[in-house]
Amino acid sequence: MSVDIKKLIPKCDDEYCIVSLKEIGSSLGSRDLIEYLLEVTGGKKLILDFTGVEFISRGFADELHTYIITKLVIPINMSDDVKRMIKIVEKSRKSDRNKF
Repeated sequence: MSVDIKKLIPKCDDEYCIVSLKEIGSSLGSRDLIEYLLEVTGGKKLILDFTGVEFISRGFADELHTYIITKLVIPINMSDDVKRMIKIVEKSRKSDRNKF
């Protein structure tokens, strides 16, 4: 199933927008998705609902981690596999910082 992300309409209030990622699919791999969503929502904080998402790529996890630590993205309902990929990226970044 292929979904045009440009047709997604986030539900927004004055401060937050919530996006159900299952509308895109159960597997997410595009680094650009989060940036796109922040752009179309005017930079409001994003609540990303991961219900139904079974897999995220390492690239997507890396981009997601960046926005989690800057507090622009709040992930909810992540599966254990999705959480595991975020932890892998977190550990990788910490070990990269320790090399210098």
